[in-house]
Amino acid sequence: MFCLHWWIFTTILLQIIGICGNVVMLPKISPSSRTLVKVQAGETALLHCYVQFVTYEAVTWIRQSDLEILSAGQLKVTADPRITVAHDSRFGSYSLQIENAQRRDSGMYSCQINTVPIKELNVKLIVEKGRVEESFTTSRTETSPRLENEVISSDPSSQSTTILEGPDIYFSAGGLVNLTCVVHSAIQPGRIFWYHQGNVISYYSRRYGVSITSIKKENGDTRSSLILKHGQREDEGTYTCRPEKPILQPAEARLFLINDVSSAASIAYSGSRKPDQHYLSLTLISLIMYLYFPKLCLHFY
Repeated sequence: MFCLHWWIFTTILLQIIGICGNVVMLPKISPSSRTLVKVQAGETALLHCYVQFVTYEAVTWIRQSDLEILSAGQLKVTADPRITVAHDSRFGSYSLQIENAQRRDSGMYSCQINTVPIKELNVKLIVEKGRVEESFTTSRTETSPRLENEVISSDPSSQSTTILEGPDIYFSAGGLVNLTCVVHSAIQPGRIFWYHQGNVISYYSRRYGVSITSIKKENGDTRSSLILKHGQREDEGTYTCRPEKPILQPAEARLFLINDVSSAASIAYSGSRKPDQHYLSLTLISLIMYLYFPKLCLHFY
């Protein structure tokens, strides 16, 4: 009896050890991460995000004002040369660094881990006015008439803003929607903002699953891609791509939902298989009747 009890105890103990051995620690953001960063204009802003138990998940930095993805893991995504990303595996930190910070950089920045649901840390950056920005503003004001004359005298045909595959773009329900805006200009366009039906698309929009990436090409073009996950009917409408510099013209495109051909084909396929399923059901019923009621089946046939 003692041996039986010992065997049961040992079996349960081994099961517990096996279960504990299979425990997977979920990624999380350390509470030691700062949520408020203040710097003077012209200084370098450093935003830290400390994460734990991250293996294959991606850690991304996103600017909430325009939903632009700034970095993904150790890869810099934004075209802004002032922004860099650094990763220190010893402390599990993903740091976003903004050199020569300006007051327009103020706002909320999100550090996200692509788990389900998404783990997120919101960091507020405040850039206060400093001497560097004051001197920069003064010099820019003095030279602004000369720059404006240069812009006005330049060839308008060399500046354009277009949305690829526009003006009418079609998508299927549940699919991935990708709108790409290309700004061709010798002038730096600054940030590129997206609008849906006249409303700016930002972090506070009701639509989830939205991301924006911007890339600066070697030929001087700037590309901004608006990505909508799981396209739905509410995504239909007019989309506007507007560069931050007012001298550059915006571009528009209309988004339309079409019927999903693959789902229609699957419905047609399932409908064509119904007679076969009925045939198999009748065959099975006939076999059961033959096994249990042989006389009835013989009389029937």
